[in-house]
Amino acid sequence: MVKKPQIPVQFRYYDMPPNRFVFALLGESWRRNYGGDISELHFHNFLEIGICREGGGTLVIEGQNLPYHDNMLSVLPQNTLHTTNSGEQGICFWEYLFVDVEGFFRTYYRDDVRKAEHMAANVAKAAWLLTGEEALPLYRLVEAIMEEERDRKHNSSEVTNGILCALLLLIARKNVGASDVPAGNYSKMRRIMDALRYLELHYQNEMAIETIASVCHMSETHFRRQFRACMHMTPLAYLNFLRVEKACELLRRTDYSLELI
Repeated sequence: MVKKPQIPVQFRYYDMPPNRFVFALLGESWRRNYGGDISELHFHNFLEIGICREGGGTLVIEGQNLPYHDNMLSVLPQNTLHTTNSGEQGICFWEYLFVDVEGFFRTYYRDDVRKAEHMAANVAKAAWLLTGEEALPLYRLVEAIMEEERDRKHNSSEVTNGILCALLLLIARKNVGASDVPAGNYSKMRRIMDALRYLELHYQNEMAIETIASVCHMSETHFRRQFRACMHMTPLAYLNFLRVEKACELLRRTDYSLELI
């Protein structure tokens, strides 16, 4: 039997600016030919929200090819496999927000850890690709945050956090019926999502693969198989990658010595 070639997967890790829950990728540098000959899927450590300003093409989300055009809104939770490909015209213009959902809700519900985790999980339930008309309240809030990030006026961070609160609460509400959303059925990734969240929170601790597998209610053997199918790497390789990225972040953002890190 001929073995089906695996599509490469890349983890694109971003640093969040200190004391912030959102950062934006805006402007003419994001007017480009997306995809081209690259078939690589990727995922992020933060929620990605995008607006297609111009152009059209295909957004691949968890193996589904979804056509997009200008004025469409994408909402892709942390760890969602995806890639963007431009259409025949080649050049598209997207602008993006990346959001630390868990960090925001931990602060917003600082006295209720369980509530914070519940709301973050609701936001992570589904991926969306919608027209501006279908998601007009969300679209307007995303536009407002982008404008705050673009202009950075007085009290901009506080204003952004207020708008962000409304945006995340609306996404969480919309995801109550997420099982009916074609772009939100994460098929394979959903099986290991709890493990990815667990590793994100406990990467600094010594842990056995059996422990990580138990978070997903799987045997170690079955978990290893499912993890490799989703991530195209072993759980240990992913854990080591995550530790290196976190160490690099500490080197960039703190005065800690390399030995301490």
